[in-house]
Amino acid sequence: MSARGLLLPGIIAVLAGLPAAGAVNVIGLFRDRMVVQRDAELPVWGWGTPGEALTVEFAGAKSATEVDGEGRWKVTLGRLPAGGPHEMRITQGAATVTLTDILVGEVWIGSGQSNMQWGLKNMNHAAEEIAAADYPDIRFLTIQGTAERPPRGIPCGSLEWFPCTPATAGNLSAVAYFFARELHNHLKVPIGLIITAQGASPIRSWISAETMQANPIFKETLEDYTSVPGRYKAFREKYDAYEQSLVKSKEDGSQPLPWPGAFEGDRSPGPYFYGRVYPLAPFAMRGVIWYQGENETMSFLFPARPERRNNSRTYKEFFPVMIQEWRSLWGRDFPFLYVQLAPANVPPKAPVMESGWAEVRDGQRRTLSVRNTAMVVTADICEPDLHPRNKVDVGRRLALAARALAYEEDLVYSGPILERVEFRGREAVLAFAHVGGGLVVKGERLEGFAVAGADRVFHWADAEIRGDTVVVRSNEVAAPVAVRYAYSDFPFGNLFNQEGLPASCFRTDEW
Repeated sequence: MSARGLLLPGIIAVLAGLPAAGAVNVIGLFRDRMVVQRDAELPVWGWGTPGEALTVEFAGAKSATEVDGEGRWKVTLGRLPAGGPHEMRITQGAATVTLTDILVGEVWIGSGQSNMQWGLKNMNHAAEEIAAADYPDIRFLTIQGTAERPPRGIPCGSLEWFPCTPATAGNLSAVAYFFARELHNHLKVPIGLIITAQGASPIRSWISAETMQANPIFKETLEDYTSVPGRYKAFREKYDAYEQSLVKSKEDGSQPLPWPGAFEGDRSPGPYFYGRVYPLAPFAMRGVIWYQGENETMSFLFPARPERRNNSRTYKEFFPVMIQEWRSLWGRDFPFLYVQLAPANVPPKAPVMESGWAEVRDGQRRTLSVRNTAMVVTADICEPDLHPRNKVDVGRRLALAARALAYEEDLVYSGPILERVEFRGREAVLAFAHVGGGLVVKGERLEGFAVAGADRVFHWADAEIRGDTVVVRSNEVAAPVAVRYAYSDFPFGNLFNQEGLPASCFRTDEW
């Protein structure tokens, strides 16, 4: 059974905010100034007293139903072209509510961790960008809150759709804003953004407990959750002692205890799945943009638990499962566009490149095997920072991918992606997808390639472009069996296609 089928019927009250008694009880995504998806069936749903009659009227269409035996109701309205503003009138029993200033256009969900969450006010040239952000036909809504399993009601707060104006844009996700601005200017239709992101969230927190329990790849993750109560108790004891030492230090000048760090570990599986994703379905939307993965690279962020296992190598397994679960909620393989992690630290000096950052990036690359996905490489456009300030080009590249996948435009939207490798004596021949107008090198010579033989010792390699392939070799390796490219914290490489899009890092080995 799907995660959706296992959740309590009361979950439909999530994202509420309208009174539950003697009123219209519609899911809280439906508010004034919202954007609904064009050219798609539009579900509208809520809850109430079994047998209660209701009607929904919108843009000349009308649909009637009644609350079912479990206290739920849903109607589906027909497909509409882009436009508006319209009004939606919902009558439930003796109560009526009219939602106003509703636009029909393109709706996207933006999710992930802090790089998706960060507002425009934190980015480069924030003052200038905010002053120019006068796009009232771009609307956004931000989801908050978590839920444990089974859900006890999700504290999402008061929901409101905001038009994008200089007065509101500072709080809008910068990545989502630049993505929406590109699409709005290109498609000439309203854009709706539902932002459901949380800083420092690991990917496991966006996957349901039911999915984890059904898949053996999550065995260690589920075992880890069983240790949370004990670990949290020990952490609280340390933290309380730390706070007491701070008070004492102010009184007598003594040295306070060292900061014990942040507590690492969700209290139960999937809090952001239950609180930030599940309640959104089946709201009509075009697709998802995703920016997450930093959490999996950095166990050093959590000194409270130094034994924490590095999760970077499981990303390639967890990420496709998460995408599939989200798609199962909506019942379709919607476009899923995501951002590969930006550079971190400094360019490598040695070809021995063991890196959690590179592991996650390669896991993201491998997830391209999931249909209807696209990845934005950031190695050439983002500075080495946990929160790179250049979100303009990230948004532009996401929009480019959307134009190709969601809107079926014939264009080059990705840089070269490794397709296969063939070892021929002293050489390794690499073939790529998304070569566009051809492979090119930015600089005097190709850099960032390393090869290893059976001894698993990597050496920097010479590389040259031959047609749509790259041939690499090293005088130090007589018979290469593995190749890595830009495989480090800082993805150092300069292979592009003629359209100016960079190649993703990769590894051919499973060592």
